[in-house]
Amino acid sequence: MKRFCSVLLASAVVASAVPAMAFENKFGGYWRTRAFTQRDFAADEKADSSRADSRTRLYYTAEFSKNFKLVNKFEMDAIWGSKEYFDRPAAANKPGSGAIGADSISVEVKNTYADFAFDLVNDAKLGFKLGTQGTVISRGFLFNDDFSGAIVSYDMKDAKIPFIWIKCNEGGPGINNTGDKLNDEDIDVYALSPEFKLGKAVMINPVLAYQKQESTSSDIYNFGLNADYKADQFGAWFTGIYQNGNILSNTVDMDLSSYLVAIGADYTIDKLNLNAQGFFASGDDDAADDEINAYSGFANSGATTLAGQDYHWAEIMGGGIFDSNVSNGIGKYGYNCITNITAAKIGASYKAMDKLTIYGDIWYAMLSEVATGQDDELGTEFDLRARYMIFENLALDVVGAYLVAGDATSKDEDPYEIGTQLELKF
Repeated sequence: MKRFCSVLLASAVVASAVPAMAFENKFGGYWRTRAFTQRDFAADEKADSSRADSRTRLYYTAEFSKNFKLVNKFEMDAIWGSKEYFDRPAAANKPGSGAIGADSISVEVKNTYADFAFDLVNDAKLGFKLGTQGTVISRGFLFNDDFSGAIVSYDMKDAKIPFIWIKCNEGGPGINNTGDKLNDEDIDVYALSPEFKLGKAVMINPVLAYQKQESTSSDIYNFGLNADYKADQFGAWFTGIYQNGNILSNTVDMDLSSYLVAIGADYTIDKLNLNAQGFFASGDDDAADDEINAYSGFANSGATTLAGQDYHWAEIMGGGIFDSNVSNGIGKYGYNCITNITAAKIGASYKAMDKLTIYGDIWYAMLSEVATGQDDELGTEFDLRARYMIFENLALDVVGAYLVAGDATSKDEDPYEIGTQLELKF
């Protein structure tokens, strides 16, 4: 016993003599609270909604050195008065913090990843991000979400070359009821998305992304090009994406050939900014043939678990600030599965005071492809938003939107939306 105590004491002395690993704790976050009313979004009144909700994100980073840190982000959502998780029907029986009593277990892990890099010659770096993280590919027209996987990046002065591995679906071991290997249901995306600076004004970003799934015999190639120009008062951007490959759908081997083109520009004169943008996402001109022509980002693999596209545009037709619903005729996901849509807008913003900015947009949208005899016009939307900075990092938004519905929206009444939001970043 004495020998054991002596060993224990010696171990404690040695441990106390070894310095603890030094690191810096960094905290940050995001918070918002919204209240909004949406009317006549659906073909009937079943989707009418008036609600308040909130979202809190807390960020914690353990920074061990300038080249090594562990990043964590947590999220808590609540619809006020609801016992469910925020917009997650699968968790309907789990309490949310919006209910009476407010006790909640709805804390989600948004990100948790190791971020480390190695210094190379000529100020170059080789960086690694491993774990659950977020990334954007082609402005969100292809991908803008969190994922589990890795990003390996070679960074130079005027170029950044990242290789991205996205694990979209893990089938697991064993076999299913039909005798197929669950491992064949794995979905992986491998993407190369380098960025090259051409002088001070131009950025070029070519994209190559390959996605694979054995169970659906999916081999899909995404070829993209993004370009940005910014000089003085004028800016412009372009995105083009072409999809090619094959998918086995209900024992039919389907060829994929689809594309998206988007363009935008803005011009600033003192306190006034004028802007315009438009995009075309191809649709399927013949659903009966063995070719898929509808653009839909990574979701074209046909797997229900695969998503990630996120490009918010109009308030009513494209998600906007209050993204709980989109108008009828455009599909359930008018911003995170953009397909078969042609849309364009003209807009302006004006800084009326140091703390107040007014935004106005007019959007027109139609379906890119329709069957013979069907209507293609979704409508013309008018959006108005005012943002007031209450404090340096606390903003108040007031939003109003009205859609003059086209025949493809199938509405006797025009959809409209009003709402407000408090947003804090820290």
